Amino acid sequence: MPKIDLATVPVLEGSGYPSPFDQPCAARIRQRLGEAGDLADFGAILCGFRRATGRVNVTGIRMKTSSSTCWKASSC
Repeated sequence: MPKIDLATVPVLEGSGYPSPFDQPCAARIRQRLGEAGDLADFGAILCGFRRATGRVNVTGIRMKTSSSTCWKASSC
């Protein structure tokens, strides 16, 4: 499997929650690595929050299979 270039993976911001419940998650970002890597058996999403400075803090990676979801928090 080739290395995924994160700069080419679309960044999704915010959440799908209706207003006003979406406000706490407004700075949330996600990048769907599974789709970018053409993974078929499971998915991987890089999650984080955008700071006021524009810098992104990565909070973890979520892996999902058809039967379960696990979350691995990063040490950043």
